[in-house]
Amino acid sequence: MIEAYAGLQAVKLGSSMGLNKMGVVGDLKTIIKRCQSTSIDKSVIGAIIRDIQNKKKQIPGD
Repeated sequence: MIEAYAGLQAVKLGSSMGLNKMGVVGDLKTIIKRCQSTSIDKSVIGAIIRDIQNKKKQIPGD
């Protein structure tokens, strides 16, 4: 859960800085794959994953 939340904060920071492309690197491949997916995540961290997915949509050029 901490990994997912850290990813969300990284995406929010990059978005607020006006970055049009960024990569978030982490240790948990599952979290990264879920964030890259377009499907709805129904796991315990699903809300955080959806927040990351929604923020990604707001980044131009992504």
